[in-house]
Amino acid sequence: MLVALLVLFVAAPVDGANITGVDDGLAIAADVVSFTGKVGIGTDAPARKLHVQTPTYHDVLFERTRSANDAASGMMGVAYTKLSHVDPTTGEFGPAFGFAYQDGDTSETFLGFIGMYTDDGADDTSSMRVLMYDQGAQFAAMTLDAQGGGSAQCDLRVAGNVHGSAFQETSDERAKTDIQDLSVEDALSSLSKLRPRSFTMRAGGDHRVGFVAHELAEAGIAGAVSGEKGAIDEAGVPIMQSVDMSRVVPVLAKALQAKDEQVNQLSHSLQVALDRIEAMEKRLAAAGI
Repeated sequence: MLVALLVLFVAAPVDGANITGVDDGLAIAADVVSFTGKVGIGTDAPARKLHVQTPTYHDVLFERTRSANDAASGMMGVAYTKLSHVDPTTGEFGPAFGFAYQDGDTSETFLGFIGMYTDDGADDTSSMRVLMYDQGAQFAAMTLDAQGGGSAQCDLRVAGNVHGSAFQETSDERAKTDIQDLSVEDALSSLSKLRPRSFTMRAGGDHRVGFVAHELAEAGIAGAVSGEKGAIDEAGVPIMQSVDMSRVVPVLAKALQAKDEQVNQLSHSLQVALDRIEAMEKRLAAAGI
């Protein structure tokens, strides 16, 4: 249980009517209690504005006052003051939770954060980002980007590997229009332009087989490649192209069906020719030739 100690280090008096003693600590009943300095809970030497020290992970509770009919009854909010000088082209972070571990009184290592990011544009769209760091260098990131324009959809981008037991996408005919058969000519044309490669990834050194994005784009498969070759952002950081191999599968399937049909036709023609040869050999044998 959290040690029953609340220490207020203040530079000015605190309204005593708002703070009362209870069996194992203090209760703050007012909506607002204003003071300066540091607050220590479970410690008499707070190192930050609010320092909570506890031997277990579940001793800190934030509980929202709610009604039974409140649809968001379990939600807690985090707000921040929006900056007035934010560049709309770069946006700003916030609100966010940062994670770090402290070694001694002054040394602190940043581990990452979970937070919201807004572009500060007219539609006020935002994204949710999770970033993780190792020795000050970012090594993993996940972003949920709102598409904006009143759309209830978002894009998930992950810098790293994604693991799971199954990955599915919506394919119901009710979600589609203008459904047509894929052209055999288009499929065979795209197939002839594919350049399967083997390569080693710079990050991690994994040896893989697959395609190079800008080369795959030359095959003309709709939606198979995202991004532009050699693109960089405002800071000069490369914007990597990506590929969606699921878009390649229908083209391969159509091309395989076409090749299978060709093989069947050739097999039939070959069988017809063999039957004719056999019939001719029988006639020649009957004639004693």
